[in-house]
Amino acid sequence: MICPEINLRVGTVVSRNRVRQWAILGLAVLIGINLLLVGWLIRLHMHNSNLESSWQTQQAQPLKSKGFKGVKPVRKKQQAVQKDQVTLVNHLIQEDAFSWTRLLGRLEKTLVPGVRLVSIRPDVRKKHLMIVGQAKDPARLRQYLTSLLQSPWFKETYLSRQVKKDRDTTEGHFFPVDFQLEIRRAF
Repeated sequence: MICPEINLRVGTVVSRNRVRQWAILGLAVLIGINLLLVGWLIRLHMHNSNLESSWQTQQAQPLKSKGFKGVKPVRKKQQAVQKDQVTLVNHLIQEDAFSWTRLLGRLEKTLVPGVRLVSIRPDVRKKHLMIVGQAKDPARLRQYLTSLLQSPWFKETYLSRQVKKDRDTTEGHFFPVDFQLEIRRAF
């Protein structure tokens, strides 16, 4: 197998004019791509503006079938379907904007020794958070609840379940208190 080798003693001759030509060509290509993207974004914005204005006029003045040939009025059923679709899209946008990193950072700041979180489940629509966790004793759970309530983010924290279990010899670290929290307006 032939292995490529670079000889550092002899310099490769590169024409500066050739390098300059390639750099100018690359810059011209990048400028062209940017111009195409800007044009596309402007057209997309104009199309979006047109859709919004037509939607607003449609909502302001419902069409009547008399006097308009070929134009059918939007039925209430179609409006309901469109409203459901818009609601779904808005919900997906909210979920996409949800930041796990920010939420986990805030939860980490409130965590106390002797408490571990087993699961975290956000409800983006209600802005609620369900947390299932375990504590070494009820006093540590109280400390954690106090820490959550004193934080600026989790003022509406409610203990929805607390169960004390017997000692388990199979587990290395034993946390005898299971709990479930509901945090309203968590994000």
